[in-house]
Amino acid sequence: MSNKGFELRVSAEFTEAMMSALSQLSPKSMKNITNRAVRRAGQTMRKEAVKGASHEYRVSGVAVRKTITFRNTDTGVMFISRGQRIGAEKFKYSPGRIGRRHTPLKLSVRRDTSPKAMPRAFVMKKNGAIFRRVDADRVPIKHIFGPSVPQMIGDNEAVTEAMKSGARETMNKVLSHEIKRVMMRK
Repeated sequence: MSNKGFELRVSAEFTEAMMSALSQLSPKSMKNITNRAVRRAGQTMRKEAVKGASHEYRVSGVAVRKTITFRNTDTGVMFISRGQRIGAEKFKYSPGRIGRRHTPLKLSVRRDTSPKAMPRAFVMKKNGAIFRRVDADRVPIKHIFGPSVPQMIGDNEAVTEAMKSGARETMNKVLSHEIKRVMMRK
């Protein structure tokens, strides 16, 4: 099982600077404002991770999203992706027909690569999983897997950078909006 985590923190200096600039707000109001902004930043990180992983790899957004959790902490948000390697049947393969054939099975995991031939591979009729014969005999066979979602997210610099920049932008936008909203109420 793979784990990748990112943490978005709100520094104490930032919070104190905001409180001194907006001294008319109570510390409880500032904490609520910060928590709302951090939660929205976590949601943006999740959205960017799903978008980036499904853009780079031939995997559905649902498969990516269900491995991601985030929770608020005292200093920010903890973003964690946990998951096992995904079976090859979740990626693009051809031919999709199950049964006897003379063409080799081809598998494509990334969107920017062409499908690769998998010699001695086949789709099992019972559950649609893709297996490969280890040698020329019928058995043993081995289940074929692709990368895990945490590997897709954490090992790709473009995805992690999009997550971090999106979270920063959202946090700044939501903080200013929430401060204006609270100030208008008073």
